[in-house]
Amino acid sequence: MVGLYEMENAIQDYHWGSTDALARLSGRQPQGGHEAELWMGDHPKASSRVVLDGHPRALNELISDDPEVWLGELTAQDLPNRGLPYLFKILAAAEPLSIQVHPSREAATRGFDREERAGVPIAAPHRNYRDRNHKPELICALEEFWALQGFRGHNELAVEMAALIPELAARTELTEVVAALQRYAEKPDNVTWRDAFATLLRQTQLDPARTALTESVLKYARSRADGDLTSRYDWVVRMERYFPGDPGVAAPLYLNLRHLQAGEALFLPPRMLHAYLAGVGVEIMASSDNVLRAGCTRKHIDVEELLATALFEPYRSAPDSGRREGRITRYVTPAPEFELCRVDPPMQLRIAQSAAILLTLGSGVTVADEETTHKLAPGSSLFVQPGTVHLWLNGAGPVYIAALPAAVQPAERSGDR
Repeated sequence: MVGLYEMENAIQDYHWGSTDALARLSGRQPQGGHEAELWMGDHPKASSRVVLDGHPRALNELISDDPEVWLGELTAQDLPNRGLPYLFKILAAAEPLSIQVHPSREAATRGFDREERAGVPIAAPHRNYRDRNHKPELICALEEFWALQGFRGHNELAVEMAALIPELAARTELTEVVAALQRYAEKPDNVTWRDAFATLLRQTQLDPARTALTESVLKYARSRADGDLTSRYDWVVRMERYFPGDPGVAAPLYLNLRHLQAGEALFLPPRMLHAYLAGVGVEIMASSDNVLRAGCTRKHIDVEELLATALFEPYRSAPDSGRREGRITRYVTPAPEFELCRVDPPMQLRIAQSAAILLTLGSGVTVADEETTHKLAPGSSLFVQPGTVHLWLNGAGPVYIAALPAAVQPAERSGDR
């Protein structure tokens, strides 16, 4: 018999986290510190705990003890990490996160094995690869949300770089950067942009070029800022307040600026440069902890590894409002590891052959299967053991569900519960 298990979830206290957003969503008082992410899943860094026979146990321990019971057919998938194929989160950003990219699975496997052979400790601050997996991810806004996603189109980017060049040319320390950007402005394509970006990124590691670059970019942005956060120039100025002296604040000039409203989502495939800037959303990703950073961070930066990993072609996709199917809104992506659904109760669901995590927001909901009923407060979650289960959802909702693609469907049966 498929089981439903109430979850206890860990909160990550990263410095960029909000001090009140997670508390507000859960209807509790703030704890006084930064609460950046609520993790739901079996990631060994912060595994959820499930209440089993009245006692909490770590989800990752239960799965490793008896994976055939807990994961069923999921264990047969070609996944480099045993356990759930996805990690589910609430993310609450009060400050911008680092400019970053996640590797492909092939790059992650090579990088992980290389660092293992070199004897780099798995928790070492300078380690790039902590597992062999890629990390496609989707962020769905719960309220207004800001992000940077992929490189801008060549035509508009070339115009921006041409306008920036005179400001950079005033500093003799930036001769190489100016020459590289000039070549790109004259011939805007993937190859010349990769060369220009590589020059730009390498110079960020060298003084006095680092200081000259940051000062020039900031001067350029301030001359165009108008106090409106729909302007990329205002985000340059704002990011510099959080990361003074960091040339990564130039990222809004070359990445697409996205402004999401509640219910809109962004998909971030592996190898895409991106950053979350501010806001609250639910996030789902392949279970991995591999991050390569380009700037705006206190953590390790490996310029050459990032250059070998990132995509340098423009990205033109718009925010996704999901595919509405009655009371289900489905966010479809190319990722085989996950799908995010929003359900607006009352609703009868069928979840087939997938471990699932249900997250309740709003005023909380009641979730029942054929044997048990769970009354969940806002911000609570429920783990659904793989199999085929029929659920009855009642309450104000909404409910966000993490599962395998197409696993969540309207129930074929009828009746109250």
